[in-house]
Amino acid sequence: MRMFSSQVAFAVATFSSLAACSYAEDIPTTAHSFEAILAGDRVVPPVATAASGSATFEVNARGTAVH
Repeated sequence: MRMFSSQVAFAVATFSSLAACSYAEDIPTTAHSFEAILAGDRVVPPVATAASGSATFEVNARGTAVH
C-alpha cells in the first residue's frame, strides 16, 4: 500500500508541475488528460505485488488547475 501511495503522490506532483509550467503567452484552448497506470512491474526496480491501480488527471485549458 505504501508503494501505491508513493506512486499516486508522484503522479499528482508531476502533473501539478506540468500545469504550473504550462502557462505561457499562448494560452491553449483545450484541456489535456493524463493517465498513470500503477503496477509493481512498472516501478524501478520492479516488484512482485497484487496491488495495482490507475489515476487520471485533467489539466484545464489555462494550465492552472488539475482535476
